[in-house]
Amino acid sequence: MTIKTYVDFLTAVAATATDPEIKAYAEAAITKHDTSADSRRVKAADKAWTAAADLLGSISSMVDHAEPLTSATAAAAVGISTQKASAVLKAGVAHGVLVEVDPVKGKSGKVKAFRFATDLAEDPTEDPVEDPTEDPVEDPTEDSAPAED
Repeated sequence: MTIKTYVDFLTAVAATATDPEIKAYAEAAITKHDTSADSRRVKAADKAWTAAADLLGSISSMVDHAEPLTSATAAAAVGISTQKASAVLKAGVAHGVLVEVDPVKGKSGKVKAFRFATDLAEDPTEDPVEDPTEDPVEDPTEDSAPAED
């Protein structure tokens, strides 16, 4: 086994240690290292999402919400590369801000298109549409006895 990292070293120590204290120390050090690494990954992901969210806010204010959003239109709206815009749009989908819709025709064929989730949400001020397949609910206060002639 080639030892390349600190965790490799600790893993080798934990696997070969005959002293229980040394084995316990190595296992505890591995756990501490993994926890620290996970924390750094989460912080990096949070920073990336914060930057993407800021760009999505700028994109939202600069584009026509009636049209599907592509990475090219997003990039042109805020002055970033289409690759960066694509990554931002994917992050928006992952966080529920955007929804992927049917592809649209681009310069070189069909391209992915997105819409803001808030644009697709139902308008809460509209009256709900009644389902014609549901049976009407009878009013329990009405007399259900048949009328006598």
